[in-house]
Amino acid sequence: MTTATTDAYAIPPELGDLRDMIRQLAQEKIAPRAAEIDRTGQYPRDVRELLAEHDVLGLPFEEQYGGTGTGTLMLQMAVEQIAAACASSALILMVQELGTLPIQLFGTDEQKERFLPRCASGEWSPAFALSEPVRFEVVP
Repeated sequence: MTTATTDAYAIPPELGDLRDMIRQLAQEKIAPRAAEIDRTGQYPRDVRELLAEHDVLGLPFEEQYGGTGTGTLMLQMAVEQIAAACASSALILMVQELGTLPIQLFGTDEQKERFLPRCASGEWSPAFALSEPVRFEVVP
């Protein structure tokens, strides 16, 4: 039995080039700091600034809001490359999307124009908080 060859899962060349740039950035600039970041538990502002300088923080956003407009596949490839160097630093990019997702999905045009460009540029850092209703039970 032979299997058909398909390029349905092929990475477009322009995304492959961007992925390779992010991989190199992660290996050369982030990986050497990974152990220190994990040991100290301090937020790596220098890594965030590095990602902003290279437009990596713009990956979750459409071009009209200052982002790259490259989509979810590219975002996830970037997270993968950064996580291979430093899992803690990959969270910066993950929260970049997660913290702005409610605005991207449900925000008004005014909210999108107000918040998303500043997040895409790295000027502002989004946050994400999750809560659930608390249920108390009395156990005899």
